[in-house]
Amino acid sequence: AIKPAPSPTTPAATEKPKGGFIYHGTSIRNAQQILKSQQFDLAKLGTGADIRFKKGTIGVFGLGQKPGFYGEGSYFTSSQELAKIYAEARPSGKGKILKASIEGKIFDASDKTLVMDDIREYWIKRVPESRKAKKLPPMTDNQLRVAFDAEVKDWQSGYIKAVNEYAKDKGYIGTKFSDGEIVIWDTKAIKSITDVEKPSLGAVVKTS
Repeated sequence: AIKPAPSPTTPAATEKPKGGFIYHGTSIRNAQQILKSQQFDLAKLGTGADIRFKKGTIGVFGLGQKPGFYGEGSYFTSSQELAKIYAEARPSGKGKILKASIEGKIFDASDKTLVMDDIREYWIKRVPESRKAKKLPPMTDNQLRVAFDAEVKDWQSGYIKAVNEYAKDKGYIGTKFSDGEIVIWDTKAIKSITDVEKPSLGAVVKTS
């Protein structure tokens, strides 16, 4: 049975990464740029397409003008161990792991069954206005539900797009699709960025 979806204010929907920190595995060059500027400036960090991963590794970073698989934004993980996979997933096998704190709430979409009902209802409420503006005939509630289910069958262009639109409209700063895929769109919400090996190279991390 499908579990009822939580409201956007429940802990399940707004949970922050454990410890309040997120991690980013990247190239040494990108790490230097991020630490120096203390920000994730997507326009200056290259694109996911620029990174050639070792055979067998997964994922493409959403940097620069070309969004990653889960949409445009800065990609993080919930743990240092997961970030290490991305940091080392390049021909040289060398990279850096950055640690950052965040200000704001991340929408947890890691369990699809917990959030699908809320996203479906949100989508259904928006479509009639859009169809009216385009002078298209109205649809019944049943037709709208069938249309939504067909739309989200395509994982990337359907489900991921619907989740991100919902989360942005509700005021979240990013979406967590899994422990290894946390996408932050509001880069101003990323604070106190440090090198996990040499914390003194970045800002002082506040733990209180």
